Amino acid sequence: MIKKKVYYNLKNLIIKSEFEPNQKLSEINLSKQFNVSRTPIRESLIKLEQEGLVDIIPQKGTFVSKINKEEVKEAQFIRESLEISTLKLLSSFISDEQVMQLREIINQQIISLRAKKIMDFFHLDEKFHRTMANMAGYKMVWDVIKETKVPIDRIRMLSLPILTEVELMIFQHREIVTSLIDNNPKKIEENVKTHLSEVIHSIDKLSKRYYDYFI
Repeated sequence: MIKKKVYYNLKNLIIKSEFEPNQKLSEINLSKQFNVSRTPIRESLIKLEQEGLVDIIPQKGTFVSKINKEEVKEAQFIRESLEISTLKLLSSFISDEQVMQLREIINQQIISLRAKKIMDFFHLDEKFHRTMANMAGYKMVWDVIKETKVPIDRIRMLSLPILTEVELMIFQHREIVTSLIDNNPKKIEENVKTHLSEVIHSIDKLSKRYYDYFI
């Protein structure tokens, strides 16, 4: 239980760039920060290295990995392919009640935007996409997407503070719901591609602002 909690806390701090790319991570300091022994810290760092989030360099130490642009693009391809297939299936039987559920999530996003609660918006965005996958009856698909999209999430966390981009995401969510209601596979594919490609479009802008974060 302790090891799992330490692992997820470390992972979230890296995804949110509170531990920045290139930052050196000390087992001693982390064990003090989390008030645990060094063992769960060490085991968590090994797991995070396997996931490409830290680099463990012998004789030098452990460092937060830079964001790999090619890995972001590959993760984007996987997510896009899975979500398009899942939503096309969902559109063939989505109910009025499910539509209302998705619209309520969007309304909550609008509230979080007005309150400038960016992390709330991030969690609601996750909820929106996860809910659609669950509605389609493919919970395992979301599990695959969740594990795959870690490099995407690092990009998203850097771009979310830009409120105009958050407003655009809300508009795109509405368009996705409309295409589901219309049971229009072509429009679903177009809307999902447009929505998810925002991450790719933001890479160049973000890599100029945070030039030392990327490879």
